[in-house]
Amino acid sequence: MLTATERSACESELRALVDQRDRKLPERLREARTYVAADAVEEMQQIQDDNAIAERRIARLRELLRDATTIPDAEGAGLVLVGSVVTVEYVPSGRRATYRLTGRGSAGAKGSVSARSPVGRALIGRRVGALVSAELPGRRRAELRIVDVDDG
Repeated sequence: MLTATERSACESELRALVDQRDRKLPERLREARTYVAADAVEEMQQIQDDNAIAERRIARLRELLRDATTIPDAEGAGLVLVGSVVTVEYVPSGRRATYRLTGRGSAGAKGSVSARSPVGRALIGRRVGALVSAELPGRRRAELRIVDVDDG
């Protein structure tokens, strides 16, 4: 799920990346060809690396925009979405944890949890106060109560 504002931001980022790929990268390649041999090779490699990164991000944004459900901004307030910072309480231990919900392939940073993970799937689309259950590896279950949601 994306709020209308989040969708608009993703669409803007996508347009900027496509412009970078289609206009700015070819201009940089033309300019790099005028450099001295060793500098030209190094610059062209950097341009190719930048292009590969842009292509991956373009693909991810297109997939996200294709698959996402868009909700009005007002409905997104307090709703757990990708990018939200969520504080949960593990029931019955009472232990609290705070996670940033990340998109596919972008988890791994300390305190982040992927929206496709068991915990992420349990949290996404829920609001403060909701009691959710996540099936963890080894047939374990985690019962969590959403304590706070920050839109990040």
